[in-house]
Amino acid sequence: MGDRHISKMKLFKRWKEHRVGTELSDLGVSLSVFDHVLSLLPPYHRHRLTTRSVCRKYIRAANRKAGCSYASAFPAFDVKSSTEDVTKGALVGPAMYFVIHPWDGLFADLVDCLRAFVEENELNTDNTFFWIDILCINQNLPLCSPSHTKLWFSSVFKTFISSIGRTVTVCSVDPKDSHSGPLYLRRAWCQWELYCSLQAGSVIYFSLTLSQRHTFGDFFVKKPAEVLKKFTHLSFSKAKSSVRTDVKALRGVVEKEGGSEKFERILMDELQLWVTEVAFKQLMGLHFPESEMTAKSMMEVGVMLQQQNKIAKAIQLFEKALKTLEHTSGLGSETAKALVHVANCKFEQGDIKAAKELYTRALDIHQQINGANSFHLVAVLNCLAKVGKREGDCEAAQLHLVRAVDILERDGRRHRLETAHTFAQLGDVLKEQEKYDEARAYYEKALGLFEKVYGKNHEQVAVTINNVANLLDYQKRPDEAKELYQRSLAIFENVVGPKHPYVATTIMNLADLLTEQGMLPEAQTLYERALAIREQYFGADHESVAVVLSHLAELCSEMEETARGIKLLERALEIREKQVPVDNLALASVLDDMIVMLIDQKRVQEAKRLCDRVLRIREEVLGANHPEVARAMYNFARVFSDLSDHETALPYLRRAIEMRKSLIEDTETGECFAALATVLYDEGNYKEAQNMYEKALGIFESNCGPTHQQVVRTIIHLCLALTKQGRIEQAKPLFERAAAVYNSNRDAEMEDLDPFVDHLIDVLRWEQ
Repeated sequence: MGDRHISKMKLFKRWKEHRVGTELSDLGVSLSVFDHVLSLLPPYHRHRLTTRSVCRKYIRAANRKAGCSYASAFPAFDVKSSTEDVTKGALVGPAMYFVIHPWDGLFADLVDCLRAFVEENELNTDNTFFWIDILCINQNLPLCSPSHTKLWFSSVFKTFISSIGRTVTVCSVDPKDSHSGPLYLRRAWCQWELYCSLQAGSVIYFSLTLSQRHTFGDFFVKKPAEVLKKFTHLSFSKAKSSVRTDVKALRGVVEKEGGSEKFERILMDELQLWVTEVAFKQLMGLHFPESEMTAKSMMEVGVMLQQQNKIAKAIQLFEKALKTLEHTSGLGSETAKALVHVANCKFEQGDIKAAKELYTRALDIHQQINGANSFHLVAVLNCLAKVGKREGDCEAAQLHLVRAVDILERDGRRHRLETAHTFAQLGDVLKEQEKYDEARAYYEKALGLFEKVYGKNHEQVAVTINNVANLLDYQKRPDEAKELYQRSLAIFENVVGPKHPYVATTIMNLADLLTEQGMLPEAQTLYERALAIREQYFGADHESVAVVLSHLAELCSEMEETARGIKLLERALEIREKQVPVDNLALASVLDDMIVMLIDQKRVQEAKRLCDRVLRIREEVLGANHPEVARAMYNFARVFSDLSDHETALPYLRRAIEMRKSLIEDTETGECFAALATVLYDEGNYKEAQNMYEKALGIFESNCGPTHQQVVRTIIHLCLALTKQGRIEQAKPLFERAAAVYNSNRDAEMEDLDPFVDHLIDVLRWEQ
């Protein structure tokens, strides 16, 4: 709407600069010129001739006679000499919109589309000028020499589209087959013009004729998925042009731009955004109540919007569908599906409590309708398991998944894929609980089912192998993990190609493993390969690129290249902050890494400021008493404790302990008590340190058993606190107990205790 307010003096200046004309003059034409061309056509043929036919029969002759393009042939008297209203009544002027259109479409449809666009956007027809090839290029002359065609497409033409800054795509259909979707999807030139507009950052509009809008409006409501396919599916390899050399040149340029797969994906993503936006407006404009069929269409379009990360709009449609279904169908299966869709959006927005309530309502409806052992419950139970995992309650998540597995196994072999996915999710939850053997058993069950369904050479098989490798990595079995990562990588490269994001993810996992093994140069090579793949596939500002940058920054820290690591994290942070909506938890994760590196460079005050920012982010997203908030406080306290900055560390530890006590007394709570005890010990407060060590010891013993390494470590530090107070007799039996386990199970991870043990031996012998 703002386009009609462009300064008229600016328009006149641009018009004067380009009046002489260049190879591609940016002189545009108003709707009056299109109407003038229509008036030249015989009435009988006016609504039957294609744009190509109009060019061949009328435009070329006019170009030949005038020796210039149709637009350039209009006399200057159409432009008023007054500087106050220079463009009023003008037929030509500086182009404001680049027009993409198929030459095989009807010329009358082209004009109707542009007229509809002007009306919809409330533009002034007198000073709205369109650059369109049929009228703005001399159709009797080539645009460039054949030897420079590729260069012209990739440089001159792209720059020209960028200079205009706005593009209108005419969505006219095939006059011989009106149900086959827009013609521009099949034309090589149209695809390239749309791609150039996207790359230039132009504002892109899509326009239908008024009659087509009415026809497709009903179609959007009834069959949105079918419309999406017809309006967005394209194949560059099958695209055509009236000039064969153009197709050949365009294919060469597209290969240089990253290949046809990337080219098609960029275009289809943009088209999907447009189609779902049209469908959203159409469905939201319907008056309540509607039918169950309309509600299903709303849910289909809502899913599309959700996939495009337009969560707020998706919720609007899902909630309208839910309201419609509650009115028309009551508490039926479709109502339960709508509840799950709304819950999924709430979950993505971080509103876990609301999501949990909606999932529970959906589960109750399915149980009432289908019974407690119905297959319909499985999807909802899997969602509730996700909620449990997000809340840090892995036991609840495990119970939901075990119930889902029980339902699936009762059904026999009818739902092998659903069973495989549930097994894989159960493996994830068990891994979170460090129940590695059980987790591996479920991963391998999932792998067996995926191989039966898909065969051994499928991406889902590779994903599951990757999960098993990741588990082995956790279990400190690097050789087995490496072998499986390489097997997974080979499958991915074979199935999806060497430049696919799945390949990048597996390469990163392998790089992480090599980093742990100290093979830093090899890991760096892999991280850089993963970064190149993701940058090429998603673009330089995608969130997945930020993930690789964070890993690469951590490697730089290991290689003592902290300055480079900070630069990489700054780029990752910039990417995260550009996201819409911002993924605040991912942003906090980048800040965590930045804190560590700033401390390495002795930039402690900057690190403290970032700590406060990270805690604010996590508290806002997760709530003040969430386990992740407590974990962050504990981690920051440990960092400042290592710097002997006890004044900063103590408040973090005390807050973390209060939060952990209100949640559950697990090993993390024990670690908080032990860390607080260490700070107090370093400050000389041995009595309070003793109390904290005793609390930590009780927690570790109840969670890990009496001979666990953490128990031994805590007893030895407790003995140190007791000896500092002269309480030798109390320390002696504790030390003997710890020493027995220490001597029998001593490994590399306990070597740091050697000086403390030696010290205690000396102290106790001296006392004797």
